Amino acid sequence: MDDLGYGPRNPVKAEAMLDPSLRENWKRDKNMRMFSFVDPAQPMTMIDVFLEEILPFKDIEKELARIQAKGITIPVISLRHLKELKKRAGRPQDLADIETIETMEKEDR
Repeated sequence: MDDLGYGPRNPVKAEAMLDPSLRENWKRDKNMRMFSFVDPAQPMTMIDVFLEEILPFKDIEKELARIQAKGITIPVISLRHLKELKKRAGRPQDLADIETIETMEKEDR
């Protein structure tokens, strides 16, 4: 993430995400489900990393897309799985995102 210019959205070091006890505390005390990275040069650009496995990775892996950024290959979740994760989160923004994704899919047909 550093090589791509991204840093943690929250005021903690990115390496803190690797500590299982901190992740558990964040989930329990802050209802945190993702660790977000932002690009200071483009604050609306965010990458979320899940703190726990919501869907089995073996299922997600079968449909991963791969994009290139600055010579790095980045696996990206399929739209089908992204919609499922957003549905399970159930937050208003996630539900609005699902509608937007589905509208875009219809326009691409």
